[in-house]
Amino acid sequence: MPKTNLQEQLKSLSNKRRASESEFSFPNELMSPAIKGQQFKIVPADQMVEYTDEEFLKVSGRPQPFNEYNEDKLNELAESISKYGILEPIIIRPLNGKYQIIAGRNRRRASIQAGITELPCIVRTDIDNAKAACIMIETNLRQREHLAYSEKAWAYRVYMELHGKQGQRNDLDKTKCNGCTKLDTLSEIGKKNDDSRRTVSYYIRLTYLIPSLLKKVDSAIINFKVGVALSYLSVRNQELINELQPTYGKIKLSDIKAITELEKLDNASTQNIEDVFKQRILSEQNRRNSNKDAFTIKRSEIPGFEDLSDKEMKQLFLEFLTRYKFSH
Repeated sequence: MPKTNLQEQLKSLSNKRRASESEFSFPNELMSPAIKGQQFKIVPADQMVEYTDEEFLKVSGRPQPFNEYNEDKLNELAESISKYGILEPIIIRPLNGKYQIIAGRNRRRASIQAGITELPCIVRTDIDNAKAACIMIETNLRQREHLAYSEKAWAYRVYMELHGKQGQRNDLDKTKCNGCTKLDTLSEIGKKNDDSRRTVSYYIRLTYLIPSLLKKVDSAIINFKVGVALSYLSVRNQELINELQPTYGKIKLSDIKAITELEKLDNASTQNIEDVFKQRILSEQNRRNSNKDAFTIKRSEIPGFEDLSDKEMKQLFLEFLTRYKFSH
């Protein structure tokens, strides 16, 4: 007997139970680990309204951090749902006689596009606006693939700020929580997304970059760790480095360390910052040029001379070359 997809099983369950039951559990093998053991309900798509970006902005004070699905991405999701069904139910809450989508608006949009009008949902009655924003962040972090650095950075920061309003520990400067009694938000969200507390704090530091530098981190023009180091510089110096970057190419961590020291000494003039890049590039060129005139021989290639120092080996080699020259 061919194995039916999740949507077909949902339809069958819905038809059998609609008259007497509104909630049920799916077979465990169909569930994402994050939702096992929860109760589900079939809800018509037209009975759902979206949790809007404007509502998110109102409760968090910041725009929602995730990029909108483009047409290709939505088509891809619709095709997947047509083949396999919805593999993770939509999270909703009752609102004015309908249901508001807390997590899963793209799944609903794609389902409608695929011609599916009844969807599996988890109905939550215990969600206030702040919790709704946190659930939206958590589910997008868990489900979306290939998040940009900026998306993940702002998601972590907004999540941290929402929990900070509830009195939870969210300081960035410390990487351990020895003896603390408040819930450690950075460790909590990091654990949910396979990131350490330190990594979460690094991501959040990226949100202190000016937008143009953050875009360069997203596009890999600037390395992640370099971006973190850049975030500690003043806005003025970030703007200057952004202007200089096309001229001097790839920014190195050593550059930012040198500029950070200049800032500490209140000596980070435009000329001094440019000199940091120029001196590093000159040093790299000198190193490459010197390497052109050098070659190495591994000691393993000349056994029997293990007791000789590098200086003695060099002298012996030069004497050999001299004798060789005059013997030919």
